[in-house]
This record gives sequence, structure tokens and C-alpha cells, in this order.
Amino acid sequence: MRAIVQIDIPLSKYAVQDKRSPVPAMEDYVSKYSKKAVAGYAAKYAHEHIIITEPVVNYNHPVWERLDFWFNSEWLEKYEEVLYLDTDVFPLPDAPDIFTQSDNDAVYKRIPYIKNVLGRGLPFDECPKRVSKVLFNAGVMLINKSVVNATLETVRDYKNPRFADDSVLLNYAIMKSNLPVENIDKRFNVKLSPAHLTQEDPDVYFFHAMGLLKKNEPQRVEEFLEKIYGKV
Repeated sequence: MRAIVQIDIPLSKYAVQDKRSPVPAMEDYVSKYSKKAVAGYAAKYAHEHIIITEPVVNYNHPVWERLDFWFNSEWLEKYEEVLYLDTDVFPLPDAPDIFTQSDNDAVYKRIPYIKNVLGRGLPFDECPKRVSKVLFNAGVMLINKSVVNATLETVRDYKNPRFADDSVLLNYAIMKSNLPVENIDKRFNVKLSPAHLTQEDPDVYFFHAMGLLKKNEPQRVEEFLEKIYGKV
């Protein structure tokens, strides 16, 4: 059994708040469409769809809640693998099952991602040979026991101020580990504006919506999402 997990927790539930723009609790219509798209995708391939609505890790910002996959062993006792998705990620209707892209559970299944996190304060030069092989966007992340076991010691240090955010921490944890990395199709995390895509776009399986258009032209984006997924 496999699960697709999203986080939808308001920032107001955190005593000390990260100043970043909230990822899971961003524009309400984006989150609603993402949850609808992911629910349909999960149902299509008979995976469980779980939405986390209450803090457990309870550290600064909702995105840190994904560290619970490391700290709570029940996740990977119940599920062979977990796919974490931000609530601005949208599986297109014809996207294949991401869990079938690799049957090797002894690796980190990385979706190659061209935008990096090197400018966010962490000295990745500690593991320079791994940077280009490992770098990923943590908004779409496959997690299994091999990943957790290889990175848990580093992830436990998540409150260290050297980590600008959880994405930097997770990238660093994979880089620092000896975990083999296997690339899967980069079309599972394409970070573009929804208005630049079409339902039939062959170069996109999951589109990961850019922030500026969501904020500046919400009506245009909502019309695009409604065209693909119907009204929410």
C-alpha cells in the first residue's frame, strides 16, 4: 500500500511563524484544486490520499510537518512508500502512476530539478560531488524506509539555524548520506505557471504552480484549473 500526503494547516496554528509565504495554506482556490486533482489521481491508481490538518512536528511553518515521515515510524510501517506533494502541485489527468517509475526501494528516487537551493545559506561544498546528482525540489518527494534510515540522523538536527528551511535540510540530508540516487522522469515536477500549460501538454505530468501569477492574476489561474478539473 502506498500513500500520497499533502499538508493543509493554517499558519495561525504555529506559535513561532516562519516569515516565508505559506506554501500549504496559500491562495485558497489553489489548495482546493490541488487537493481535488490529487484525490482523483490517488483514486485512479488505488493509492490512499491523506491530508494533514493539525501540527505534529509543530515547528515554525506547515512544511516542516513532512519531517513526521522521519520521526513517526508508523508511516512506513503502514505504507511501502509515501509521496509528499505541496498543495500547489497538480497531477494532470493523463499522468502515469509515479510509484511505478522505479521498483528499487534501496535508492532515493529523485525527480531532477533545474532550479537549485545553493543560494539559501547552506555550505553544500561539504559534499560537492553529490550536489548535481542529488539536488531536488522537496515539493514533490518520494520517501521510503531506505531514505529515512539513511538520513534520519541529519534530519533530527532540523532546528539547527544553518538550515534556512526544510527543503535545504532535506537536500543536505540526502547529499550527506551514502544513499544511491535514481532519477525518475522530470515531468513529475514541472514548476511553471498554470496559465502556460494545457491539459494535453506532453512535457508535464505534475505541474507545480509558480507563485507570482497565483498572487497577481488569480482569476486567470482559477479559470485554467476549472477547465481541467471542474469547479470546486
